Amino acid sequence: MLAVERQHRILDMLMKSRAVTTARAAKALAVSEETVRRDFEKLAADGRLDREHGGAVRVNDSRSDLP
Repeated sequence: MLAVERQHRILDMLMKSRAVTTARAAKALAVSEETVRRDFEKLAADGRLDREHGGAVRVNDSRSDLP
């Protein structure tokens, strides 16, 4: 599976759920957790998600808890 396709599927997971763990994404995509981490880094650099410890969240959701 190409990186672009994986990243698209990660974003689809985030649209269905507020957050996705690294382990869950790796299992769903049948890749290593390190591959998912690199995809998270790329998507975070592009402003498409926010990284959290152990996973990622939708961009707007990570800031919604702040006053």
